[in-house]
Amino acid sequence: MRDFTRAGQWHCRYQSPTLIHIKQPDNPFPSSLAGKIVRRDIFDDSFARDLKTLIERFGGQIRDRTHVYWHGDEHHVRGGYECTFREPGAEPIAAALAELDLLYDLVSAALIAAGATSIAANMMDG
Repeated sequence: MRDFTRAGQWHCRYQSPTLIHIKQPDNPFPSSLAGKIVRRDIFDDSFARDLKTLIERFGGQIRDRTHVYWHGDEHHVRGGYECTFREPGAEPIAAALAELDLLYDLVSAALIAAGATSIAANMMDG
């Protein structure tokens, strides 16, 4: 298990491949999602919407902490190349984001399959 912290920012406790705990100081939203995950109360539309919102927040934080710059090199064919620097606090968020994306895809697939099964049953009944 790894514990990632950045002062005043997101705190993630992550155990690959399962996200254990996410919270932000003074923000109960991520903690409530983590609670639903622990209770396995995740197969409804409201959870999927909330999860997508959290994914978008994480994505914004990663974009804010990722910097692209030009590294000049007189020996390079183009005179240099682009480099990407990601601040140290962005790596744990990126790890959590990958797991949350996967969870969102699986929950969405399960909800779609459940809806399709319900429609098929209604068509067979009548």
